[in-house]
Amino acid sequence: MAITQIPTSVTIISSGLKGYLAVSLTNWATSGLSAIAAGSALEICNAFFITGSETAINASSWTAITTAGTAYLELTPAGTAGVQTVTARWSATDPTWSEAKQGWYHSSASVIRTIASTYKVSNTQQGTKTLYTNGRNRIFNKKYAIPAWNMDTTIGQGFIAQIENSKILSWNGWIRNDGNTYYYPVDYATSSGLSDIKSYLDTSLNQIAYTRRTGGYFDGADFDSVAFDRGITVVIYEA
Repeated sequence: MAITQIPTSVTIISSGLKGYLAVSLTNWATSGLSAIAAGSALEICNAFFITGSETAINASSWTAITTAGTAYLELTPAGTAGVQTVTARWSATDPTWSEAKQGWYHSSASVIRTIASTYKVSNTQQGTKTLYTNGRNRIFNKKYAIPAWNMDTTIGQGFIAQIENSKILSWNGWIRNDGNTYYYPVDYATSSGLSDIKSYLDTSLNQIAYTRRTGGYFDGADFDSVAFDRGITVVIYEA
């Protein structure tokens, strides 16, 4: 089913609903391909639209996105004013902020609104999904688990962030001990003044990786269990 227009006074839109965005995506917390969930609503160029049932996003537009790149979800209105419908597709075009329309659009003069983005893992998998809430800021954060890691025998551990490398601004990590009684920040240093753990972005593998210093604080029996995640990482990124 297409996203359909709700006939509404232009005055009402201009005074209270300009830039309005209340959209949900299916498969939000998984790597499955998303659709637009039923009940979603938004404003595009002084027209108000609502989704009566789940709406698919054009499949061929997703296939066309380059793997390991960012895909932007675009909504395009068409038809006679008052009874317009909207179609959804993925695009590789980085959107432009419009002050006049109070939203992200395909270009400053376009009527195509951009409402979300994701990272393309494959033709059947999507990475972190980000909805553009009202306002210009597109800086977000995402929490990941640092996988199980026997730090006593293995120097390093990493994980795929599923966010395009160029979009990652920074990250913070914490390592926990086997008893789950302490969390230690990255660059934790003992009294020796040497950093016992460091992190880096491996762009060849698109992963954030951690390494511990041989003979350092984490190279021991308090950090050798693989029965649970070793810690957490918060990635700050631009969508």
